[in-house]
Amino acid sequence: SNLKLAKVAKENGLSGLEFLSGIPGSLGGAIRMNAGAFDREISDILISTRILTIGGGFEELSKRKMSFSYRSCNMSESSIFLSADLRVNKGKIGEIESIMKSIRYRRQVQQPSKQATGGSTFINPPGFKAWELIENAGCRGLTIGGAQVSEKHCNFIVNLGSATALDIEKLGNEVKRRVLEHTGIKLEWEIKRIGVHLEEVRRGIVT
Repeated sequence: SNLKLAKVAKENGLSGLEFLSGIPGSLGGAIRMNAGAFDREISDILISTRILTIGGGFEELSKRKMSFSYRSCNMSESSIFLSADLRVNKGKIGEIESIMKSIRYRRQVQQPSKQATGGSTFINPPGFKAWELIENAGCRGLTIGGAQVSEKHCNFIVNLGSATALDIEKLGNEVKRRVLEHTGIKLEWEIKRIGVHLEEVRRGIVT
């Protein structure tokens, strides 16, 4: 996981990966979406990566051969990231730990870190903060089934304990609808959703 990677780097006195301790998921996922937190993102430290292609071959790619933008990269969705070389600096373990503690504290204060979430739900539109748009559209605390727009940070959907994937999908789409109606801005999912709705299967829309 990204957190484990940040901890291993700290234990070896390597700085530059502290921000990864605040990003859920794996390094492969972080590269795929150019994940970031607290003014840093994965493209800032990536040197190269090794991928498995859909044809079963391996390919080594330097950062120069890739294109990154806010929460995205230009790699095929079928590519699987196997490993990566990252740029780090020699640092002092105590100073690295202090930075990671600061990140943990900021997450605890600003985000629903004690609840089950998938991380930030929507990408920030250019010039706007997704959470502010959601707040202004009256969606704070909005609940569908077991899923709820976090009372603490509006750009997080939390599982109250019984949420299904469909609850989360429906809630996210309702948030998108309300924000579009209120502001004219269309939110885009930051969370990667996989699969199809069971309801669609039952209605014969997909098989």
